Amino acid sequence: MNLMSGTDGLFLGRPGVGGSSRVDDERLAALRRELLAYSTSRGLKRQHAEDLVHETVSLLIVYEGRVTSPRPWAYKVLRRLMGRFWADQQRTLPLGEDHDQPLQENASRKLLHQEIRELVSQLPRRQRQALELWLQDVAISDIAELMNVKYFTVRNLVQQAKASLRSRLELDEEAP
Repeated sequence: MNLMSGTDGLFLGRPGVGGSSRVDDERLAALRRELLAYSTSRGLKRQHAEDLVHETVSLLIVYEGRVTSPRPWAYKVLRRLMGRFWADQQRTLPLGEDHDQPLQENASRKLLHQEIRELVSQLPRRQRQALELWLQDVAISDIAELMNVKYFTVRNLVQQAKASLRSRLELDEEAP
């Protein structure tokens, strides 16, 4: 299971699986350093940058046989993760008289998140894969490349997954 790109010359492999793992580890370490330098140069604190780079490289390894240009793909994924991180950072509660949310609301929110995770796990495999990548801000065109399907197939899978979740959540609300 090796990942090779003729355009950028990046080769990643797993130890013991074809080729020299030392060279593979060196190239993977070089890519990590490159991504880390890029993300810290964009204003991320080192710990946050390391977390996002780790997530990016993990996704790259998971989809290593399906990514045709690993370095640009890794940068694209990292940029999207950074955008999502910054958006999450801006969603802070304003301080005011009502800044203390009731514990009951937080508990019901956690319960809803748990219920949604359970419903997502019940989706068909391809719908679940497409939805999970889409929720990680991976572009539909990139998901199509990873899943080795057409753009519209991924779009339909995501729409079907969302519709299925929506209908299941509505059914749960109607139940006594």
